[in-house]
Amino acid sequence: MAEEEETENEEAASGGGRGKKLLVVGAVVVLALVVGAAGTWWFLWAGGEEPAQATAGDEASAQSDKAEEPGELYKMDEFVVNLARSSRTRYLKTTLQLELDDQSLVKKVEKRQPQIRDALIILLSNQSVDGLEQMEGKYQLKRQVVARLNNLLGDDAVRNVYFTEFVIQ
Repeated sequence: MAEEEETENEEAASGGGRGKKLLVVGAVVVLALVVGAAGTWWFLWAGGEEPAQATAGDEASAQSDKAEEPGELYKMDEFVVNLARSSRTRYLKTTLQLELDDQSLVKKVEKRQPQIRDALIILLSNQSVDGLEQMEGKYQLKRQVVARLNNLLGDDAVRNVYFTEFVIQ
């Protein structure tokens, strides 16, 4: 009889263990549902601070759009220069357009045209054919032109330079 009582006690204990496991799993599922519902409510209806953040974001977006607007374009006359460091005479024929920071710089560029052309002729004629045949060489030349012109016209007067014609012969 003692053996039968022990077997009944073990069965009762193991049955109670299943009930506890089921209760714990149920509690975890209910907790997950409550947390999910609270999170959904928070993101959909309780975001009272979002309009202020959106307004600040809109202002930043408007400023970046303004910065991305193209500047005033100024077309330079054609340049034809001898290229340096080549075994035979090689020429570069190019036309540039300057992207200026604002309209007021057009008169300044027109007034300083001789200095600008001089600086660009010296810079262009110092380039090698090998360097200009590579894409990176052209990008490096663009950066050098912008830097040289900003030295002449003032910081950030020229935003970018565009080659509208670029022929090496």
